[in-house]
Amino acid sequence: MSKTSDFLHSRYLQIFSLSCILIETCGIRFFQGLGSLLLCLVIVFNLRYVKKIRIYGLLLFAGLIIIFSILQYSKNGSVESTLNTVLIMVASYMFSLSYIGQPQQMLIDLYVTLRLFIIHAFISIFVFIILHPLIRPFLLNGMPYVTIYYLFYYFIPNDGFPRITGLFWEPGTLQFLANVFLFISIYNGKKLKHLMWIVVVVVFTISSTGFVLLMINALFFMNINRKMARMNYSIVFISIIVMFFMPVLSNAIYSKLTTNLSGLIRFSNTYVEFKLLMLHPLVGVDFNVHSLIDNIEFNNIEEAFWGANSPFLPYKYGSIPGGLTNGFLGLLLNWGLFIGIYIYYLFYKSKFFPSSKYASYFLLLVIVANMSEGLTDTAFFYIFVISTLVFGKRNIKIYNKKPLVDDNYCVK
Repeated sequence: MSKTSDFLHSRYLQIFSLSCILIETCGIRFFQGLGSLLLCLVIVFNLRYVKKIRIYGLLLFAGLIIIFSILQYSKNGSVESTLNTVLIMVASYMFSLSYIGQPQQMLIDLYVTLRLFIIHAFISIFVFIILHPLIRPFLLNGMPYVTIYYLFYYFIPNDGFPRITGLFWEPGTLQFLANVFLFISIYNGKKLKHLMWIVVVVVFTISSTGFVLLMINALFFMNINRKMARMNYSIVFISIIVMFFMPVLSNAIYSKLTTNLSGLIRFSNTYVEFKLLMLHPLVGVDFNVHSLIDNIEFNNIEEAFWGANSPFLPYKYGSIPGGLTNGFLGLLLNWGLFIGIYIYYLFYKSKFFPSSKYASYFLLLVIVANMSEGLTDTAFFYIFVISTLVFGKRNIKIYNKKPLVDDNYCVK
């Protein structure tokens, strides 16, 4: 096999691995155990890179797993939840091995992978407009989707206005990945028309968090285009975002604060998780939703927020309504405050990022998104954390000033 063919073969495998990671992180769960199956596939497809294992990095990684296991044991944590997180970390470790010596290649592969998913979401907008009469209800794992030919999925809330979900479990996760794709596209120096179709995808998720992430992306756009010749593009970019999204944002906020229970649930999650973290800052608590229902402290805090007679109290409702959605605090509860902060530091120091500025903005996107989405206990988050341990100081980041990838990459 020629060097070119071998390169393309390895890239296709990594794009497949990244697709598995994205679906494990926030894809529609078509059947129970899909996430674990995809993580096992990631491990299998990256076994060829075990020869790249460095003893020092392996020891650090093993130490991290041991610390996590001890923390979970000390909290009588769920065995299933602990094993799931360990599987996520092992898959992230194996995936990171493939980028030893070429860390910049990961963002190139991520760009290509995200492009496939976001193009699908963009097409779904027009499919809904044209084939609207063909929509069918599709209840899956308690999520009331509607679908067209089981290829395109949407979520229609009580107000009847459809929200696109792409191939992900809800609009909020789609807007996060669309904003990540927009972020990489901005860094790559893509033209305004390329950026705007991504913005359209975020708009049609009708997510208030999505608007906040768009503003962060707009600031990033201005930050890397400081020359006066390009400032006009920054002004146009931000103006279009505001024009498109302000009516949607104001309606979404009003709905969440008045008629929509999901907004209030997210406020309660943040309140409850913060209170639990203050009570147990060193080791946190078992973050498994089934375990928390039997946690007396958790139920007392829930009662203080909702009121003792609320039908939405977990021990009355039978589960935690909406789950626990603040992933930022969730990670701190899983690891404890101080180790949790160190985990975020490892994320920031990932060799996948071309500069500290890039890492800062990317981490900000992740933190803000996780204020309303629980995405920190996923492979997409941990590949950045684990890569710092895998690479160590031996892998110097070498990035040139050219765009990371062009639109013809890996297309034959």
